Amino acid sequence: MENNWINNNNFGIYTSDAWLDLGGGTTGSAGRNWLYCNTMYDIVVHPSLIENNWLSDLYANNNTWDRKPPTVEISNYTVSTDIHNHNSLVNVHADDSYLVAPSLCIPY
Repeated sequence: MENNWINNNNFGIYTSDAWLDLGGGTTGSAGRNWLYCNTMYDIVVHPSLIENNWLSDLYANNNTWDRKPPTVEISNYTVSTDIHNHNSLVNVHADDSYLVAPSLCIPY
């Protein structure tokens, strides 16, 4: 997944599959996604069932976020962060991240 703008949602991306490549992973995504101004999380990693093919790494390199480096929460669903990594189930790689201008998140 590359070159997308994901903003103004409650959860930007909600995935239960770590095969998702947001940049720098095994499928060759270049990243360049803009993940910002989502109410609670830009990405939620929450597998409903750990399967044999579950990968231990989620790649989200070369993207633009609300914060630099992207903030990660592992257990508290009431805290707004960039990435909610449920119980630290995956290693999140968010290298070469960029910061979006905070003014883009101000409501009109």
